[in-house]
Amino acid sequence: VDNSTSTSWKSISEANPNIYVDLTSTREITGVALNINKTTTTVTSLKIRASTDTTFTDGENIAYVDISDFTDDTWRFMANNFLAANTRYVQFYANETGVLSINEIKVRYGVTDLIKLLTHKHRTRLVTAADSFTDSN
Repeated sequence: VDNSTSTSWKSISEANPNIYVDLTSTREITGVALNINKTTTTVTSLKIRASTDTTFTDGENIAYVDISDFTDDTWRFMANNFLAANTRYVQFYANETGVLSINEIKVRYGVTDLIKLLTHKHRTRLVTAADSFTDSN
């Protein structure tokens, strides 16, 4: 974790390049933010998956990302359509052959019981002091 977009993680050119973030304990994921290095990324899309372990499946997809939506050196924030409850790992997975290069990843987690009750675990725009970001690189 370096909280710097001037450094990056970059895969080799391979089938299905991917990286995952360990949140160190289970969390309820409400959104993610990515800063993609478009200069060196050759894949065109990503699946974002949330899991309790590191054996990710398509049943754990929480978002899809089109790399063409990114501008180099800018953040792209994505809210989940639902709360990904009891999640410890978040994976960024390319379903093609190529290079994936990520400058920085942020994961938003943590909601109050009141928000869960009001939204029935659906996405909400309400942000509380319990919300936080964890930075991973």
